Amino acid sequence: MPFRIIKKAEKFSEKKLRGSLKHVKASPKAIKAAVSAVKKKLHDNMTTNEIRKIISGVLKKFDPRALKKYVKFRRK
Repeated sequence: MPFRIIKKAEKFSEKKLRGSLKHVKASPKAIKAAVSAVKKKLHDNMTTNEIRKIISGVLKKFDPRALKKYVKFRRK
């Protein structure tokens, strides 16, 4: 029987989000838009997957090249 592992909750970190986006060489405009979009939709108990979906949508619009790198980077 497989076991589910539940990660510990952590506080949202704008610095960590910006770092991830800089790592995939997202444009400054895309980074600003992604941070803004996440902050607008941020709620208690938000999952990492929800945040990734928001970021992916923003990168698709503002920086598709960075989106490809972001998807690969997040799988590691």
